[in-house]
Amino acid sequence: MARARTISPKRITEENFIKCKINSRLLFIFMGCFADDAGIIINSPARIKVDAFPFDDEITYKEVDDMISDLIDNGLIYKYKADYRGSNKEFLQINDWKNDQKVVRPTYKYPKK
Repeated sequence: MARARTISPKRITEENFIKCKINSRLLFIFMGCFADDAGIIINSPARIKVDAFPFDDEITYKEVDDMISDLIDNGLIYKYKADYRGSNKEFLQINDWKNDQKVVRPTYKYPKK
């Protein structure tokens, strides 16, 4: 389930954020809504597209994958692999998550790096 999240005004003026394409920046903000309380989501462009852009048919899975790469290249998120429910899955972690989010009673859905 999506959570109410905040994004710091400082974050949106950081150089690594403004270097990203506009759709990548929008995806970054949306990803925070669907991340678990540690700022982690499964790296699945298809799932992320449905969560972040459910009614935007003009945005393709490939474009979402490119947005993810843009965010990784600019240091806003990183990718890692971990065992999850008996298989090796790829995850995305939002960098500096704890600086933006104050979670009172966290619940963690995915394995941390």
